Formats: sequence, C-alpha cells, structure tokens
Amino acid sequence: ALTQAGDYDMALVEASVEGGDPHLFLYPLSTTEGATKGPHALNVSFYRNPRLDDLLIRASQLAFRPERQHLYSRAQALMAEELPWLPVYVRLRWAVVRPGVSGLRLHPTGLHQLDTLSVDQPAAGGSKANP
Repeated sequence: ALTQAGDYDMALVEASVEGGDPHLFLYPLSTTEGATKGPHALNVSFYRNPRLDDLLIRASQLAFRPERQHLYSRAQALMAEELPWLPVYVRLRWAVVRPGVSGLRLHPTGLHQLDTLSVDQPAAGGSKANP
C-alpha cells in the first residue's frame, strides 16, 4: 500500500510475468499509464518517459518478431540509461532429471514446454534394482 501511494524512499518489490511476453512485464511496470498513485499503481517507481511509452506501445502492436525485438531492445537500453528501477536478482527456474531424460526446456514462466522431452527406455535385460 505504501509503495502504491509513493510513500517511501526505497522499496524492494518482486515482479513476475506469467506469459513470457516482454510487454506483460515492461509496460505495466515502466510506463506513464501504470504510474498513477493509488491502489492500481503498478509502476511504483512512478517513472514517466513519453519516449519509453511510445517504444513499448509500438512494439506491442507489431507481429513481426525481429521488429518487435528491436523496439524492446531500444526500450531496455533507454531504461538502462535512466535506471528508474534496479533489478537486484532474477528467480531461477530449475529441474532435476534422471539419466536418460533429454530435451527438457525450462520456460521462464514455469510453464515448461514438454514437446521436445524424450525418455530413453532401458534395453531389455538392462540394469535392475538391487533387492
């Protein structure tokens, strides 16, 4: 509540994205629209930059991935230059698999894609568990 009211000198805030699209993370946390004080504030740094707003809006409207990536890269460069907030850490996603499992791709959202996963079956007469 204090962060949404802007009543702080420094705050530690955790943010996560469920969809994996950069727009879902950068837009609400970094644009003028999210910088309104009150219970719906998402940009609790209250950073406002019309150039950043423009880059993020234009990027969100593009379907061509290389062009989108270029605009998001420019937006991130602008934010790195002005540093409205400082990322302190990134929560890592990890998994443990047994030998014979391959192709597991972990997704940053935790919604892992299993279409490339394969499990090698032991050969007939292969290793058996000890009694």
